[in-house]
Amino acid sequence: MRAVFFLQGERVPAARVRGFAIARALEARGLACSVRAARPSVYGDTRLPWPLDRPRPLYVPIAALARLSQLRDLRADDVVIFQRPMTELPTLALERLAECSEVQDSITSASRDATVGQTRTVLVDSPGNARSVHEAPEIDGIIAVPAELEVGGFHEVVVTGSFGTDLLAMPR
Repeated sequence: MRAVFFLQGERVPAARVRGFAIARALEARGLACSVRAARPSVYGDTRLPWPLDRPRPLYVPIAALARLSQLRDLRADDVVIFQRPMTELPTLALERLAECSEVQDSITSASRDATVGQTRTVLVDSPGNARSVHEAPEIDGIIAVPAELEVGGFHEVVVTGSFGTDLLAMPR
């Protein structure tokens, strides 16, 4: 697990110092940390010279892309800490959420692809559907298994394929 801190921009130096201090303290206790500060800042606190400071709303998409590029290398087990909430129009927030979801889907898909060939013990929930200790019911994907496997029983299966968040497996 790794803690990823997204810090405020350059106009809030005390907050940035606090963020770095927290990360150093966690690293001293053995937790890996990554500290990031977007440039241009998504918080709108980046200093721009006159007259560039007038059309500030035009820079919001650039700032969003800068932040999105920082999200690309996140792993599924990362804990992400934003130092303060972003203030923006609700539609832009929903667009960013959709973009982040796409990035997370690609990370999850890559993680699921890496399980192909592994042997897992699964619990069959219903005919054709199972889960291992890695899948929470109604939250994570399922493991598709042959329908003839006993419902309610544990079975050893080999993962043979992945489809997004779901896996395909055959009895061992």
